[in-house]
This record gives sequence, structure tokens and C-alpha cells, in this order.
Amino acid sequence: MVHNLKIREMLITDLPSVIKLHEHAFEGFFLQRMGPSFLRQYYRTVLGYSESITLVAEDDKQKMSGFAVGFVDPEGFYAFFKSKGLLLMPSIALGLLRSP
Repeated sequence: MVHNLKIREMLITDLPSVIKLHEHAFEGFFLQRMGPSFLRQYYRTVLGYSESITLVAEDDKQKMSGFAVGFVDPEGFYAFFKSKGLLLMPSIALGLLRSP
């Protein structure tokens, strides 16, 4: 049982834990099949978007137990995401090779 759950903004340093949670929670889903390199770039892009909502939940020992990501303007995010295409290409290519 988790006591004293704390909700805070996601930081770039949280990405390893976010990726582990994502891989566990969404096993077999498209983004998870793209691999950890893609997930790292995806969540870096999310954190770089000014209108993103990024929260993490930590227990009293500062262990991450969950996270939530959303966008004030989803269409704006996906346009921003597409503009980062060159940065994402290597991780997308690896993901497609891993799971076509």
C-alpha cells in the first residue's frame, strides 16, 4: 500500500523510470514495441513542448509509481513532434527494424 503519494512535474531525469513504467504498462502496444530509444526521444519531445502536461507520482521513498502525459493543444504537439523528425529518425528506424 502506498502512503504519502506525491504528484509533481516530470523532469528530464525521470525519463529512465518513465520508460520502465511505460514498457511495463503498455507491453505489446505500438510505442513500446518501438523500443526504449524511441520512448526516450518521444518523452524528451513531450518535455520540450511548452503546452504539455507532464506529471509523475512518487511514493514516500521517491520511487515513481505512475505518470501522466497530456497536451493543452494535441494538434500543436503532433505538429511539433513532426518538426523533430530528423532527431527521431534513428530511433524510429531501429523500432521499425525491431518490430515492422
